[in-house]
Amino acid sequence: KTRAAAEQRVLAGSSPAGAASAAAAPVPPPALEPLEAPAVEALDEVAAGAARLRASLSPEEMHQLDVAKAAFAAAGGVTDAYSDAFVLRFLRFNRWSSARAHQQLRATAEWRGR
Repeated sequence: KTRAAAEQRVLAGSSPAGAASAAAAPVPPPALEPLEAPAVEALDEVAAGAARLRASLSPEEMHQLDVAKAAFAAAGGVTDAYSDAFVLRFLRFNRWSSARAHQQLRATAEWRGR
């Protein structure tokens, strides 16, 4: 009997404490602060970081980076503000071997596309 009574109370929205607690108003969730849009300074910082990265490369390394980014994009990869650093990781890991880096970039683009 007690289990059936408890189930009926749950379905009816009451509690074993009585009707007084069932009549209590629900507690509203705490107010959330509005989200702020990304600051322009943060976007400028990303662009400045990309410029510093490119400035640290030799002309040959910059050419390889551009070719590798194009290969990544051709394989369906999405490029953004962080693409230089992302693609550069593959080139440096493979000791500037374009063939191996391109193969890994294509595989990564396919994997991300799934």
